Amino acid sequence: MRIAISAGLLVVAAAAQDLPPKGSHWQLTDSETLWTGRYSNCQYGYRFLLPTGVVAHAEYPPAPHHGFLVKLPETGTKSEATWDNSDRLVWVNAEYNVTEQSSLNGVADYQIDLIETDKEHFKLTERHSTTLQMRPAIEFKAEYDTLKGRVIEEVLVALHSGVVYQLGLKTTTEHYTEDRQTYGQLITGFRFTPIPKGECSND
Repeated sequence: MRIAISAGLLVVAAAAQDLPPKGSHWQLTDSETLWTGRYSNCQYGYRFLLPTGVVAHAEYPPAPHHGFLVKLPETGTKSEATWDNSDRLVWVNAEYNVTEQSSLNGVADYQIDLIETDKEHFKLTERHSTTLQMRPAIEFKAEYDTLKGRVIEEVLVALHSGVVYQLGLKTTTEHYTEDRQTYGQLITGFRFTPIPKGECSND
């Protein structure tokens, strides 16, 4: 999974009893954390309002907690979702900017280079400025070949308070139109929240 972050009090609670607090939006399986209704990531300053029935798949504590995956087209599945077992998915990630780039354009260039690495017949087909909750962002789309066929990745990148936010779609060329519509609906649930200076709770 292209996801990794600190889990704050979520990790502490899960490690202590493997049970979420009453009324929590998350629950543990044998291999991951499932979120419904709302996904919260207080350390990296964002949350996600999840549509009814959508399940967000995140790392199992105490693995770092950076974001989540939503499997397509079965957005409500509780079966394990990973980059390796999912040809079609929506993904969200946030992490502190540890690159040498200090500008949004530089960070976007860095992310494009990462996706291009070791890809066959990589082609950047779109790149334009946009916004994420009224903040500057860059959106790009790329295509490349895999053993299973041609893949499209569409990624929105924002840089805010030293954190790189990424919202992305990975799908096949034949399912792009359908999955792009689902992706567009899901990312409207993104919300920035204040980044705390100390510990915080994701519940």
